[in-house]
Amino acid sequence: MADDEELPDLEEEISNSEIALQPSENADPSAIVNRKIPLDILEKYEVHSYRNAAVILSETRKDEFSDLLKALREFTITTTMIRTAVVNPHIRVHLLSYSLAVA
Repeated sequence: MADDEELPDLEEEISNSEIALQPSENADPSAIVNRKIPLDILEKYEVHSYRNAAVILSETRKDEFSDLLKALREFTITTTMIRTAVVNPHIRVHLLSYSLAVA
């Protein structure tokens, strides 16, 4: 049983080590991203693009890009919502379902 108790700590350590705090060197230059992503989105979110995704989406998939921007503009999450969802997983599922339905 002692081995089973140590497993969650190992999983947490592995998942925490995989969190990138900075975009990798493969990220597109921020100047390109800033030209393609509207200012209000850049002010609300930290945006990174890889493999020219921002350019490709904004130029070749205008309807989908517009839908994405609309969903990002409408998305809101508060500290209270996060704390409530951590305590009650049912609330977490409800909030996710609602946000997907709105988009």
